[in-house]
Amino acid sequence: MGNERNTISLFENSTIYTREVYSEFCYVAGGFKELRLLYLLLAVVILILAGMIAGGAALADSLGDVIVPLSALGTVSLLLILFAFTFLHYIMTSQYRANCEIQGNDWAERMFFYEDYIFSSYECGTSKHGYNKIGRIVESKNLIILMLGSGKRTLRKGICINKTNFTRGDLENFKQFICHKTGLPIKQK
Repeated sequence: MGNERNTISLFENSTIYTREVYSEFCYVAGGFKELRLLYLLLAVVILILAGMIAGGAALADSLGDVIVPLSALGTVSLLLILFAFTFLHYIMTSQYRANCEIQGNDWAERMFFYEDYIFSSYECGTSKHGYNKIGRIVESKNLIILMLGSGKRTLRKGICINKTNFTRGDLENFKQFICHKTGLPIKQK
């Protein structure tokens, strides 16, 4: 653990990873919301194409040649819509279950924010991250999420901070502190 026990942190927060917290993290920071919208947009485009083909078929004499591709496009659209609403939820649920198997149900993480780094403690271990490792800061209804990495790598790993569970410091001062330390704005979701 190093000198974490001998140094007083500037901010402390305890976040309990309930199913609701984990869901919010996945949908906001994990890109699930954007993926769902992408699949829905793709389904709408395919439906528009199907409509255009049907419109062209009305002008053509060989309507039978167009009905098969039209029904296939409609089926693909429905599958994309189903995928957007069920499979992504299944992924999030299975990730949550996997974490529960490792850490126990509703596991807790305690974060200590020092001048130069963040120290996290949870049942299975500890981690330490410099502020320069944070690639994006996202604020949602209940969480501040510090996404680690940069670019595409920020989609998978992050630190969830429950906005109401500060045991040292407060939310408004923390927001100013984290923006100053990272040089990043807080993106609202």
